[in-house]
Amino acid sequence: MKILKENFTVCKIKDIKEVDFSDEYVFLSKTDEELSLVCKTESLPKDCIAVEKGWRGFRVQGTLDFSLIGILSKLSTILADN
Repeated sequence: MKILKENFTVCKIKDIKEVDFSDEYVFLSKTDEELSLVCKTESLPKDCIAVEKGWRGFRVQGTLDFSLIGILSKLSTILADN
């Protein structure tokens, strides 16, 4: 795993139009109750409902075969140990 150098923010947003999809990192999730966004802190939309700064990200290097038993468990263990 490789830790990303960027600082990230997790936030709830009102409108998807506020998201800059040209940015390098944009993670958007939508449910029937909210729109959640993870983005670089400097790319935070102006009008957020809730904001939580101070997150870091990581990249799993290589290709993961999710059909193998225990892959996610092993990754979780590595993160918990560190």
